[in-house]
Amino acid sequence: MAGKFAVVAIGNHFGKEPGENVGYFDHRRIKVGEKLMVTEQQFSERWMERLTEKEEKQVVEQQADLEADAKRSKPKKSASVL
Repeated sequence: MAGKFAVVAIGNHFGKEPGENVGYFDHRRIKVGEKLMVTEQQFSERWMERLTEKEEKQVVEQQADLEADAKRSKPKKSASVL
């Protein structure tokens, strides 16, 4: 993940509470408190805040776990029998 860093969605500027939509990223709505990996060009000071190195490691591990789970849970193609 070269060039990417971890951020958390914040709602301070909009008066939002945790769980409320605050922005859009990767074709989906992002809620206050959600953690993401972004590049410098994708970073928005309006609703994102950088995480510490320790927190960033946790985000990277969580994303790796989610990707591994997604690969395992893909449905296998069934063979049709006539």
